[in-house]
Amino acid sequence: MLVKGNAILLALFAMLKRFTFLFFLFSSAQGYAQLVSSRALPNLVSATNLALPATVPQQVAHPEPIPVKELTGSVAKLDEQRGFQNATLDQELASFQDLISEPCSTTEGADVSCYTRSTDVLALGTARLEKIQYTFYKKSLAAIIVTLKGAKNIAAFRQVLEETYGPGTPSPESLQEVEWSGERVHMAYNVLRGETKQEPILRLVLRSKAQMARYQADQVAVRRATPQTDTGDL
Repeated sequence: MLVKGNAILLALFAMLKRFTFLFFLFSSAQGYAQLVSSRALPNLVSATNLALPATVPQQVAHPEPIPVKELTGSVAKLDEQRGFQNATLDQELASFQDLISEPCSTTEGADVSCYTRSTDVLALGTARLEKIQYTFYKKSLAAIIVTLKGAKNIAAFRQVLEETYGPGTPSPESLQEVEWSGERVHMAYNVLRGETKQEPILRLVLRSKAQMARYQADQVAVRRATPQTDTGDL
């Protein structure tokens, strides 16, 4: 009876030992799976990041700022150039070629003569000119008159003038007249109404101050030498 009881205890002990061993194996396997899973997850994330392009903030291309063109023109250039294109004020009539005589637009007299030139380039920058007239006083170039038409031509022409000679001074008598006055040269333009509103006319006049003074002095001398007519009875 005692032997049988011992056999039963030994059998139970063996079963308990086997159960403990199986439980240990199961727990170890589960822990290993968790360990593998935890180690594989960072590798998976890293592999995913490598497969995707890196997100880099894109630079927004801003256009370069347009530099404001500074007006470096100066009225002193009037005296440096003393004329228009290749014609110089105070130049003698005999030094000109290809002249075409025409009536003077304003002042006329025995000592005043006006011409155009067949070889003139009727353009200044992108502006197209209508005519360049040369007025001589006593065979010396006293004035140059430049005429052009159209709003687009006038805008381009005025821009060249301002870039070369500065902004000019508006006339107190007319909003459409602007002038520049150097030591030796006076220049002014006036915008007139053309045949249509879409075709205004700009008339630029460059004058030699020496020739202007000479002409005015001669006119004073002529008036003094001319007897005054008594018009009291008229």
